[in-house]
Amino acid sequence: MKSSRLSDHMRRKHSEKVGKPIKYFERLKTDFENWSAVKSLFKKQSKINDSGLIASYKIAEIIAKTSSAHTVAEKIIVPAVEAVISEVMNQNPSSIITALPLSNDSIRRRIDEISGHIEDVLIQRLKTTNFSIQIDESTVIDNKALLMRYVRYFDGNLYISVFSENFVSMLTNNTQRLLLQLLGKICKLNTIVVFL
Repeated sequence: MKSSRLSDHMRRKHSEKVGKPIKYFERLKTDFENWSAVKSLFKKQSKINDSGLIASYKIAEIIAKTSSAHTVAEKIIVPAVEAVISEVMNQNPSSIITALPLSNDSIRRRIDEISGHIEDVLIQRLKTTNFSIQIDESTVIDNKALLMRYVRYFDGNLYISVFSENFVSMLTNNTQRLLLQLLGKICKLNTIVVFL
């Protein structure tokens, strides 16, 4: 707020505080900041939201690992969690369930974030180490090619194998040249050095 408007606001709304020294207002500020009710109110709510968010990510990871439909969270997991909380813990499950974002869209978004992060980490590792890659092609509905990539690299003391797949709008009779061109584009896009 502009200083001219601030002084006008002070005269109109807080006339009893006009002319007080600056130390008075500084003490009011520190008293407000140290007021335990305000701190605990925000801290508790933040902790509940953080715990619910972490649980939501863990549930999304489980759904992704089992290749289940995203609606499993709404249809099966939420009722199961409600039953456990009410029967085993003897608590009202409504406050806990509302802190868990488990809708279809939330689960899809979490799985997309997790897979994007995994891909970013893999790309960073492939930039700094030697690796081998194998590309296999399969056909799905509508003559779309399903490209399956198997990447194997050495990370410290162990070999790590990674599998990923993409639907690509290509003809199903791809030649080795087309697949190598696609691999080259992927590597160039991610600035990965490849020796063919």
